[in-house]
Amino acid sequence: MGQELVRRVKQDLKPLIKDASIAVVLLYGSAIRKEKPNDVDVLILLDDIGFGLKNLPSILTHIKELESNAKLKYHFQPPRPFTNWWALLLKGEPWILSSLKHSIVLKDKYNTIREARTVIEALKQSAKEERADRLLERANEYLFNARAVLIKALPLLLEAATEAFQLYLLFHGEVVVNKRKIADKMLEFKSFEHEASTYLELIDLQEKAEKGVLSEFTGENLDHYKNEVKAIINKVEKEILKQ
Repeated sequence: MGQELVRRVKQDLKPLIKDASIAVVLLYGSAIRKEKPNDVDVLILLDDIGFGLKNLPSILTHIKELESNAKLKYHFQPPRPFTNWWALLLKGEPWILSSLKHSIVLKDKYNTIREARTVIEALKQSAKEERADRLLERANEYLFNARAVLIKALPLLLEAATEAFQLYLLFHGEVVVNKRKIADKMLEFKSFEHEASTYLELIDLQEKAEKGVLSEFTGENLDHYKNEVKAIINKVEKEILKQ
């Protein structure tokens, strides 16, 4: 990514970079290696230790404006609490390791990224076998037949719905990691009964897939759950912005 484009991105993201409740603003992905990328991937980590989530509605609003109006095409991951991201880093989550490998730091409030890269070096020494197993599992997925490719989408959909619900619960002061407990908590909100039931269906499907006992999963099923997860994400954002 050329310096001129970096300056342009910094100008676009200036309100997010200046927001005191944001700990990290990071550019990552293939755009970093291209002089004129088609889109830019952005990771935002919230300072949930010092500020909580009180500025989340305004952050989401600005993200929506950028995605709709900016000349550059931006792709934002849902803003993540720093503590959640750090826990995934310590587990050696592959996508986090990959995103840090090629990245440009626009904001690093607590030198988080420097520390993260130190942790990655430590992981290389202390958890090589575990990380290798993770990477092998992901590589093997690409060797499956067409049905297996469809099934591979299940954990991605489940993860997207999980992140949305975790964000909603965090906004209400609750930190929940276990997926079934997340479903139970969401069922307590009457307005989310349908979405929580769909989430439970995804959990059941993923567990069956992991056990190798999922008898049928078609492209039509995938489209259905993809639309349901999109609806979950949109509803969570809408409900948060209301408050």
